[in-house]
Formats: sequence, C-alpha cells, structure tokens
Amino acid sequence: MKTDVLGKSWLAGLGLVAALTAACGGPPPVDPLGADFKETAVQLKLGGSYPEAPPPGFVPRATFAELRDRLRQLAEEPRAKGLLLELGPMGGGFGQLRDVQELVRAVAEAGKPVHCRFDVLDNAGYLFAAEVCQRLTMSPAAHLDLVGFASQLLFAADLLESIGVNAEIIAIGRYKSAGDVFTERDMPETTRETLSAILDQLTAELAAAVESRVGAGKAQAILDGGPYLSEDALRENLVDAVEYADAAEKALKEAAGVDRLSKLKISPELEQPSLKDFFRALSGDSKEEPRGRHVAVLGLSGNILDGDRGDDGSIVSGPVVERLRKLASDEEVVAVVLRIDSPGGSALASDLIYHEVRALAEKKPVIASISNMAASGGYYIAAGAKEIYARESSIVGSIGVIGGKVDLSPLATRLGLRTATLKRGKNAAYLSPLSPFDDHERAAVRRMLETTYARFVTAVAEGRDLSREQVLAAAEGRVYLAKAGKELGLVDSLEGFEAALARARELAGVDASVPARHYPERKDFFESLTEAFSPSAAVVSREAVLREVFPFASEPVLGWLLLLESSSGPYAILPFALDLR
Repeated sequence: MKTDVLGKSWLAGLGLVAALTAACGGPPPVDPLGADFKETAVQLKLGGSYPEAPPPGFVPRATFAELRDRLRQLAEEPRAKGLLLELGPMGGGFGQLRDVQELVRAVAEAGKPVHCRFDVLDNAGYLFAAEVCQRLTMSPAAHLDLVGFASQLLFAADLLESIGVNAEIIAIGRYKSAGDVFTERDMPETTRETLSAILDQLTAELAAAVESRVGAGKAQAILDGGPYLSEDALRENLVDAVEYADAAEKALKEAAGVDRLSKLKISPELEQPSLKDFFRALSGDSKEEPRGRHVAVLGLSGNILDGDRGDDGSIVSGPVVERLRKLASDEEVVAVVLRIDSPGGSALASDLIYHEVRALAEKKPVIASISNMAASGGYYIAAGAKEIYARESSIVGSIGVIGGKVDLSPLATRLGLRTATLKRGKNAAYLSPLSPFDDHERAAVRRMLETTYARFVTAVAEGRDLSREQVLAAAEGRVYLAKAGKELGLVDSLEGFEAALARARELAGVDASVPARHYPERKDFFESLTEAFSPSAAVVSREAVLREVFPFASEPVLGWLLLLESSSGPYAILPFALDLR
C-alpha cells in the first residue's frame, strides 16, 4: 500500500469515528449570539496576549481577530445587555491591550454596563481595568500585583568564560545589544538609556490609570505599596468591592436589568462534522466559498525565520511570501492590513518579505497595524507598507543588525580535545564553533553586517519616503515606543487596528460594508487531520522541539535558538526581551 493511501486510510478511520461521534452525540451547543439567544448579560474571560494568527491545527486558543469579532458582536447585539469580564494577568503586550480597551469601550458606549472581576491581576491588567471597567471587584483571597514595572536582564559572560566558551558578537548600531547576554557582565549604558525611556513612558500611563481611581498625586505611593491583598486594595480604593464571583454576577444582572447571565467563549467551538465534511476531507476538496470583495488582514506573529514551510508561532519567509503574492493577484482583495507582532529575526527572511510587501503595495493599499511590537526585522517588514499605525506603547524601530558565533575551543581544550583544520579558503571555517574569528574572518563578517545594515536603512528610507540621514538618526539599533517613533518618522498614526482598517478601506475607495477577512484562517477539524496525515506535513514544529529540549529557556533564548537553527545570520532582532507585567 502506498504511503498516501495509508495516510488517507488512517484519516478515513479517524473521520468515521468523528462522524459517528457527531451522529450519536447530543444537539450542538447553542451559539449565544445565534437564533436562540435571549436577553441576557454576558460573561467573558479575558487575559494574556492573543496571537495575531491562529495556531496550527484545531487548537482552541483564541486569536485577536476572534476576540475582536466577539466584542464587536456584543456591542452591536441588542439582546446582550451587559458585560462581565473575568480578568487575568495581561502580560506585557501594551499595543494589543489598547486595541482591546477600545473594543470594550464600544460595548459601554452602546449603553451596556461593563463590570470586571479578578482573582489575580498584574500591572498591565490593572492598567486595562482602571480605564474601562465601570465596576471592578476582586475575590476575598485574591491579590493584585500592582507594583510598577521592572526590567531585568541576565548577562552570561562570566558563566560562559567559566566553562570555556567565548561568544564573539558583532553589532552594527550603537544600541544593537541583542548579543550582550553572551558578551557582557553588566547592563551597557545604551541599553540602560533605552529601557529607562520605555519604563518611564509605561509608568506614566500606569500612574494615570491608577490616579483615575485614587486621586492625583498618589500613584507612586500606590505602586510602592504593592502588591495588595483584597482588604488593602479596597482601603486604597483600587477596587469597588471585595466579593465572590456569584455576587459580581448578581451585581451585573441588576445593572443590566436582566435575570440571565450567559458565558461566552472567544474561540470557535469545534463544529460537529457532517458526512459532507467527511467526504470532502477524503477527496481533498476545499471548503472555501465565494468571498466577495474584502480587506485582507494578514496576521504576522513571532520570530522571523528562513524556510519554505510554516512553523508554530513564527513568521517563515516562504509561506508568507507565497501568501502576499496570492493577495496581490486576488481581485477580490481591495486592500491589505498587515497585523504585525514580531521582535524580528533573520535579516534575509525580513528582506524577502519586505520586497513582497512593497510589490503588493504597488498594486493595492497596504497598511501596517502594529500590535505589541514591530522591532528590527518586524519593523523591516512594516516599512514596506504605505502607512504604519501603532499604539503609543507599541514597540518599533531597532534598525540594526548583529552577527557572530560562539567559540567552544577553550571548552574543547579543557576537555582534552584538539582541533585540526584544513582549509581551501581563508574564510572557509569562519562559522566553525571550534575556533575563534581570526582578523580576516572578522573583517569579512563585519563587511557582511555593514552591507546588510545599509540595505536595512535603504529599505526603510524607500518604504517610509525618508532620507537616509533621517533613518540613520532613528537607527543604530535603538528601540522606541511608537509615541517617540512617530516624532522620528517611523510611524504615521498613533491609532490601533480599527483605525488602520478604516484607513485601508478609505485608500481603496470602499465603505465599511466591505468586510475584513483574516488570513491565515483557522483550520477546522478535518483540515487539521488532513494536514497532520499529509506526507508533506512537518513532523513537529521547531519551536516545539526546542521547548522540549530546553524546558527552562526564556522566550529570548528560545528566539535565539530558533534563529541559530534556521539561519546563519545576519540577524535583525530586538536586542532584549521586554517582560513588563
């Protein structure tokens, strides 16, 4: 039996099980926004950051697009009379946080009370809640981690030296410090300067949110006094009441004038498959239906990697280039919004995607909407759009490149290993981890990085219609929040996704009746099975493998490992991880 037939046989068996399960099961769950929906208040869980593109397979993790759709439905649905948000820690994604705030405000502006409650909440979560929740409560045993922002960086030069490892990183750009974790023993002044500016602006935003509840001039004392248990939070007027969930639910129903509360999920339910779906999956037919004219919203999240196949949580050049070309040739696509959330990665992959964005922008309007960050390679991509929209606290810039290698020769010597090298070119072993750079190799690497940096600067200058001098003034690898980036010409508008979508429609000459369609689309049950059993399917994502091998690695370390596995450099990547909660 051939492999593809075997794969379909497995698929047929699994599909038959699913179909029989559906046939024997109970009725499908009632969609709370469907025909059976009655007047009710709605309860929704909200926390963390939401990916801009759906994860592979039928993973029930909600995306930003799905959250946006739910909140817009609630604002417009006359039978939804109020909203209770069950809040959890929000993490450090401040650009997206502002977009979600805007959507929640639309619910309140529709005349529907918005109440919030939590068991655990962080700085970002409180910033969100203080500005949009008309009533905010916490459980008696809950705690509020309202303590102000901090950023801690680890430097491993001493550790590496102690085990006989030397890291030689060449950075083009005075602020391009992504390799400092391997080469430094303390925080460089340039990094301290950049992080201080970011912390100052975010603290000012958090202080304004706190003082909206406790009064002017009290924010710093509140931040210094945290974290808070419920009694202390109530005494400081940080919350309106201390109560359990049932009391919070009752209060919302009373405010909304209803006696029902419906729990609403953000991500779609797994639809029960029909026999039609089953046979479609076996035949390989597409379920895609006529779409009509629309604005395409392309979600780009994660590290930017070289490659021809997709990967969990990453932006891989091959599939993205292919998608951009399809959008360019699709006559039903009237405009494109690039929804970007990326710290960068491979300079080569970034340049390839940038080129396709520019080509697309010559055919139809392209707007870049920055979620939490478009840094380094992420900004490289954004620069190809006609205009860039970002929230004041979105991260932009980091125009610079780095490259280098880790030299294991001292460790090898310590272990009693000796290296013998035969070369037929002066730089033939320049990437070898068993020897340091010699002067000729180092000069070659620096030349390559300087050329890549010049190309990066030129791309931004052409894409943003700026002079090289203007770009260089904002470059050197420095990271900015978008408020500062706008003053330097890196951003056009300090607005979120809704404004970017409206601008795309305006440039395309269409009105709001032309819908947005999000790409890539979430796969259904059968599509996920078909993909999983396809002979060409990846066995497992690179990120998943690395997480198994290095379970305690932080996000920036995992990002580095992904880059090293997929590309030999140069790299255009954010110089540090921002974990601000």
